Amino acid sequence: MKNQYRAAPFSPFSNEEAQEIGEHLEKIRGALTPARIVDTARPESSPIHRHFEWNDTEAAEAYRREQAGSLIRHIYLVPVENDEIPTTDKGTIRAFHSVDKGTRSKPKPQYVHVLKLRKSPDLLAQVVASALQELRAWQQRYQQYKALEAVVNGHVKSAVISLEKIQDTTIEMAERVAA
Repeated sequence: MKNQYRAAPFSPFSNEEAQEIGEHLEKIRGALTPARIVDTARPESSPIHRHFEWNDTEAAEAYRREQAGSLIRHIYLVPVENDEIPTTDKGTIRAFHSVDKGTRSKPKPQYVHVLKLRKSPDLLAQVVASALQELRAWQQRYQQYKALEAVVNGHVKSAVISLEKIQDTTIEMAERVAA
């Protein structure tokens, strides 16, 4: 019996393409690593070839953008003693968060400093929505494992409910500020 595949939410490919990709990945012999996948994608006849950028100049630029994103995601702010910013157990917080300052038809994704986020209910609402989406994705990814059942159905479910309430509050705040 053939395995059935589908695209994850927000995938850059369709369910039909996910089926083709999944079947191709199953056929790869040996360890399934990113390097091995790229090697099997090199021939133009490969069913996954079109999912990669083969122009080295464009691929290099895209990779540098990925590196820039990684760089900014790994910068943490160390609040000074009199700041009213909550800290993690290490005393730091993520300095920049990804938000969209555009519209649905013309998105403008960018990173914003955490101190600016705290002053903008609209941007804060985006961060809360992102956190909720990530938590739901985690919940869906790990609910299949019996060993994690208590965590997924207990703490994580409770956290999702709490975030949904926070999301409602931040949306209401953003709407009041916009009005």
